[in-house]
Amino acid sequence: MTTIDRKAQANALRLLAEEHDIPDSYYELAKARYESLGTWLSEESELAIYDPVIYPQGSFRYGTVKPAKRDFDLDLVCELRALSKRQQTQAKLKELVGEAIKAYAKAHGMKLEPEETNRCWALLYAENDGLRFHIDILPALPEEESVKATLATTEAGELARFAIVFTDRRDTNHYVLSPGWPMSNPEGFARWFEARMRGAATVMLRKQVEQIPPHRWNTPLQITIRILKHHRDVMFGDDPDELKPSSVIFTTLAARAYQGETDLHEAILGIVERMPTFIVNGEVRNPANPGESFTEKWEKRPELRDAFYGWHGQLVRDLDRLGQSISNTSKRDVLEKRFGVDIEEARFGVSAVAPAIVVAHTKERPAPWGER
Repeated sequence: MTTIDRKAQANALRLLAEEHDIPDSYYELAKARYESLGTWLSEESELAIYDPVIYPQGSFRYGTVKPAKRDFDLDLVCELRALSKRQQTQAKLKELVGEAIKAYAKAHGMKLEPEETNRCWALLYAENDGLRFHIDILPALPEEESVKATLATTEAGELARFAIVFTDRRDTNHYVLSPGWPMSNPEGFARWFEARMRGAATVMLRKQVEQIPPHRWNTPLQITIRILKHHRDVMFGDDPDELKPSSVIFTTLAARAYQGETDLHEAILGIVERMPTFIVNGEVRNPANPGESFTEKWEKRPELRDAFYGWHGQLVRDLDRLGQSISNTSKRDVLEKRFGVDIEEARFGVSAVAPAIVVAHTKERPAPWGER
């Protein structure tokens, strides 16, 4: 049993949230760069005849980018809407998009050559005011309507209409003409995520909610995920075994666990407590494409599952620690060593006299890293 000082804990979380905000300038820079790329591909490149559309996916789209480093990446989808997977191989699509990306880099005087990864093309920008930035572009095509219709009968529902197929050179069908392409739904997932926090955003922003892009709503859900990412990164560091829990796994769990709280303190404690209950039959599935399991690797590598539960247990203990009757110096130490932020002790201006709650944690898995 641990007695928790709610006011002290809430104050520490507020300070933590302030340290994890992203300046508008970063989003503006990212937006300017991907819009420039999208305009060029659709108007000036050889891809223009295939009706290309560029849109963001991942943490920049959700507003959950972690400001841990000065090195930011933006994930984009390049979807050629006038082509189908029965007309091109994955390899040919990858080549088409790659040539266009290289031409863009050359036309814009970029010093660094675009790099190919298993799924994407990476567009590398020179350092700007200490900020290193690159864009990962995923070549994709629309999924066939018959597949979308089947997907629409699942949890995905109307989000099925955004399903895509994409390139992956590790896929057995990469070099052959085949309908069997990897399938996902990044746009559908983004819209699902936005729907999970729209209620809170409407309350917090009132009529402004429609004028502000979702990635800047700054809801407790978005702040919580940024804090979780930072805690995970500090805990695992440069993990040689690559056990670090995947962002998409706990982003999905956090969004499912979120109940629309507008108070950050309430939200983060509730989300963290409820997250494991949304792991169903040992899996975390994509709500916009239920056939896709984000925890697929857990079956082959059980240590990844253990690492997730070990991290979650440590997170719970560290959040509790922020509400315990310890000095502000000790709280500051927790924030620095566990959450990776250095906050001046003078900012901890909370009276020790505050409502308290008693919490009990049971059935914890072993935590091989750090405090028990």
